[in-house]
Amino acid sequence: MDRDTDAMDPGILNVGLALAMEWGEEWLQPIQFRLATAYPHLSKAELDAYDTACRQAMSQGHREVVHTLSASHGDHTKHHELFRQAILTRHPWIHPRNLNHLFSQGCYYAMK
Repeated sequence: MDRDTDAMDPGILNVGLALAMEWGEEWLQPIQFRLATAYPHLSKAELDAYDTACRQAMSQGHREVVHTLSASHGDHTKHHELFRQAILTRHPWIHPRNLNHLFSQGCYYAMK
């Protein structure tokens, strides 16, 4: 489990992760401004912490796709389950929709 996110709101973390995974013009852009639009009560330090946590979760997810691919021996269902277990062990706050998006995005990058 990620101790840095223990005190953070899981809902805000999931919104932030979705923002971090956006394609197009916003891809790999900081999420603080967009997150502040949705949550104006957050301080700059809190926005920075959410940005860091969400980017770390996204990066770890992309790396985990590669690690779990070899362990799954080409079985897509097993691959997804191994990925799910590994990511939720570290980031239990990730909503299933974001988890699926992270998996598919990681697969896209792993195949490139």
